[in-house]
Order: sequence, then structure tokens, then C-alpha cells
Amino acid sequence: MKHIISACFCYTLKFPKEYYDHRITIRINKKEDFKRTIQLISKMYNLNFEINEELKVITFQ
Repeated sequence: MKHIISACFCYTLKFPKEYYDHRITIRINKKEDFKRTIQLISKMYNLNFEINEELKVITFQ
């Protein structure tokens, strides 16, 4: 998933270490709103997120 977000939206994702081994499958449409996709991932993992527009990094906590 990190690779897809990086390729489609040019952002890097950062997750807590305990989530590194988690695997999920989601279908992302290229026309899908970026924020909606991040909110969906946030709900699936039950984490809050912060977007740093300047560094192009999304941090989940």
C-alpha cells in the first residue's frame, strides 16, 4: 500500500512499528480523492493521521 500511495500521490506513509506486518488490500481509483483514501486507511487501522504538505509525509499514530 505504501508503494501505491507513493506512486499515485507522491506521499510517504509512516506507521507505528507494530503495524509494519499488517497487510490489507484496498482498491484505489486514480480519480479518488486523496484525503478520502487516507481517511479510509485511518479507519481501517483505527489510527489518527497528520499530513505534512511541505515534506509530503503522512504520519499515522
